[in-house]
Amino acid sequence: MTQHSERYGYHHKQLRRKWKLRVERGDVDCARCGKPVFPFQAWDLDHKPGGGPYEYLGVSHAKCNRATLTHAREEANRRWSRDW
Repeated sequence: MTQHSERYGYHHKQLRRKWKLRVERGDVDCARCGKPVFPFQAWDLDHKPGGGPYEYLGVSHAKCNRATLTHAREEANRRWSRDW
């Protein structure tokens, strides 16, 4: 599995900076639900399902992106960090 620092390093930050300008103008629709991403909404630079660390789907509402199965699994693994 790719480390967090690799997935969200320089390349990711540069792409996010470019997308931010479009989001602030209101020119972006969510790659997951298709609804507009407004400047006041939390958003993610979403990865393609099953893609590599540098393969992006586009901008998604944070809620839409984090509702995916991959994020649900990651969250479940974080909650149970110890074997009891």
